[in-house]
Amino acid sequence: MKNPFKAFFEKKSSGFETYLGLFLKEQDGALFYLEQKGNEIKIVKREKFIFTDGWTHLAEDVDEVLNRLETATGKSPEQTIFFVYSHLNSSRSVA
Repeated sequence: MKNPFKAFFEKKSSGFETYLGLFLKEQDGALFYLEQKGNEIKIVKREKFIFTDGWTHLAEDVDEVLNRLETATGKSPEQTIFFVYSHLNSSRSVA
């Protein structure tokens, strides 16, 4: 199986890039601070969190965790990658 993210990360493989990985499930999620230098990608920091009120206050929950990650690393990610748990993908949804 081909890696669908390979082309994404190879686009700018010559420099140093920072990414925020946002992984969402039904009741919780995780933020990943990723750094890419050349062809190497590493997870610098990650933090799991539980939604305070379902998806209603998701933006506030993510902002709070992102603030902690930025404070801990002293850096802000340049781009965001969204990962959504496959259970959330409805069989009726359009790809």
